[in-house]
Amino acid sequence: MIKIIGIKRYINEYIKRFQPICCENSLGVYGIHTYQNGKTLAEHRFRSNDRENLYSASKTFVSVGIGNAVGEGRFNLSDCILDFFPEYKDMAFSGSEKITIKHLLQMSYGHIHEDFSLYKSKDRAELFLVTEMKNVAGSNFFYKDLCTYMLGRIVGKVTGEKMLDYLKPCLFDKLEIINPQWHTCQLGHTSCSGGLFLTTEEFSRIGITLLQKGDVQTQSSRTG
Repeated sequence: MIKIIGIKRYINEYIKRFQPICCENSLGVYGIHTYQNGKTLAEHRFRSNDRENLYSASKTFVSVGIGNAVGEGRFNLSDCILDFFPEYKDMAFSGSEKITIKHLLQMSYGHIHEDFSLYKSKDRAELFLVTEMKNVAGSNFFYKDLCTYMLGRIVGKVTGEKMLDYLKPCLFDKLEIINPQWHTCQLGHTSCSGGLFLTTEEFSRIGITLLQKGDVQTQSSRTG
């Protein structure tokens, strides 16, 4: 108990020193949550704990969803993504047939360009598959939002649900995150690469779960 009290005192002192640094440098920090063994040691709010767009941090939830779908036997990481989209096989760029789910997760799919201005004018799955491949799938890393979006579309193909609805019972409900909001594309599919709105405390629950190797803890056990 003495050791825990000492750690809490140290963390609170550190947060106290960190507060003016955030303000002076306009770092835009919303809040700090410090946990050890799933327990809250200290926290501080720089602003109200409203739900905010997590932007690319939304991708974390998609990756967990893919792992869950693999565990359910719905597909394998080695599966080629074009097999899930036969409607685009005739128009897909040569080499796209070798892109696997694992390549999407690793963002090593052969593209070197992303044009956000085309997102609203085309089906993003089609846009991804017709994009010119400059490299062989698996040979290079290029950060691209459409990779994560495609993962959501694959989940939709095998489950009949958009990613948000698929994740509600298997992840969000277990994390006690009620009615999460997530942007969709113009066709109604979960954006996946961004647009998930959570509070910083809600967001911290996925981190705790991963630290606990998938052991989901309730709110009471995290703060008790």
